[in-house]
Amino acid sequence: MKIKEFLKEITNKGIYLTFLNHGINKSYNYMLKKPNNFRKKMLYILQNKKNKYMMNFIDSLFNQEEFNQIYNKNDELVNEHSKKYIFTLWWQGVANAPKIVQICINSILKNSGDFNVIILDKNNICNYVDDIDHHVLDLLNSNKISITNFSDYFRLKLLEKYDCIWLDSTIFVLKEIPKDYFNCEYISVTLDNTWGIKYRNYIFPRFPIGEVFFLSGTYKKYFSKCLFVFEKYYSKYDFAIDYFFIYYIMLYFYYNDSEIRKIIDKIPINNKHVADFIYYFDTKKTITIDDCDVFAKLTYKIDLESVLNDKNTFLHKLLSNYLD
Repeated sequence: MKIKEFLKEITNKGIYLTFLNHGINKSYNYMLKKPNNFRKKMLYILQNKKNKYMMNFIDSLFNQEEFNQIYNKNDELVNEHSKKYIFTLWWQGVANAPKIVQICINSILKNSGDFNVIILDKNNICNYVDDIDHHVLDLLNSNKISITNFSDYFRLKLLEKYDCIWLDSTIFVLKEIPKDYFNCEYISVTLDNTWGIKYRNYIFPRFPIGEVFFLSGTYKKYFSKCLFVFEKYYSKYDFAIDYFFIYYIMLYFYYNDSEIRKIIDKIPINNKHVADFIYYFDTKKTITIDDCDVFAKLTYKIDLESVLNDKNTFLHKLLSNYLD
């Protein structure tokens, strides 16, 4: 096999990206243990290489002319649904969800105002989206992509079709969800103020598009373009290329579509402390909550019982009204 063919083969199979991710993770772990300028520079170089690779790869998937043939050029999709929805998903059904997920979903229901909350699971997703790409479904049913990979795709289908907000099922809602969120052309968490972890931005790129655990927007063409890339990718490949694939797709259009960039750059400051809560599960430190804070990002990947059994923890105080 010629060198060019070999390089193309490993690129197509995601092996090159695997090497990059491995290098990024290793360098990040070393940085946490013993930070220095060399490791900082190495992380920066590796992350830039990954960003460039992902942008070039997505560019090879997106074809503007083909997109325009599917979606009316320069026209917004006609949204026939007058109702406004809040969607969240737990694949196995809320009755089978971890306790922290049930608490979060109850907080969404309590603070939804006049909006319709739809709790999705594997049995009812087709009730709300009847045109799921068959390649994506086949890969999900054959376990070649994960539920998380599918969820990244599916939330975009909902956002394209409905006037809605998407919330991950590990989002705890602190107060009533503002009606203004439904009126934005695009809204997500303002990333500049989130994830206050030391060196975090060296392993996870700074995505100006925000965080996909909270998404909404009336500019449907953005979601349509992202879906075009998703479906083109899964028609050619039978694996998820990267955990952050949805972020890179959305970032690609931020870089390459001036209208989308203009809209995203107008995201109002919101939920500055959304991610702080994850890092105080087992501490008694009080977390700042500002007027702009509506959501708290939690996780089910912890020993929740030990935290909730300690009534002095901040998390226990936060969730006390939702505990049995």
